[in-house]
Formats: sequence, C-alpha cells, structure tokens
Amino acid sequence: MTTAKQQVMNRFFVDDEGVKASVLKKNEKMWLAIREDVKKWVLANWWRWKEETPAWFSLAWQSKVPGAWNIDMEERARLQEERD
Repeated sequence: MTTAKQQVMNRFFVDDEGVKASVLKKNEKMWLAIREDVKKWVLANWWRWKEETPAWFSLAWQSKVPGAWNIDMEERARLQEERD
C-alpha cells in the first residue's frame, strides 16, 4: 500500500507531461522530497511550454509554479545554448 504522498511523487516519474505537471497542483509538502527534480524539469521546459501551450499549461497551473522558478530571458538563452 502506498501513501498519498508517494502516489503524488510517483506521478512525476511517468512519461506523460500532463501527468507530471499535475504534481504542482498538490500541496508542496506532498512532493517536497522531489522538489529539485520538479524544479529542474520545469526550468528545462518552461519556454517550450510557453511556445507550445499544452492544454495543462494554463494560467492556473503556472500560478502554482514557485515564483523563484521563473526563467528570465538571460536564463532562456543559456538553456537554449545547452540544448544546441
């Protein structure tokens, strides 16, 4: 039997981005143990999502992303260079 906390964290480790994204809708205490993994994933994909606008990438979802995680234009350029 798994706990609710473990179920939330397990959702992050699937291939479906929409399912992964649902983790941020939960109380951060439920996914605190994987916070750095979630942060890296969000930072690595934020600008792609801004361009592609998947259905789950709503303003409501974006408001769940901790403010300190927002990427500025300089950071975007650095991330793009890392991808190329």
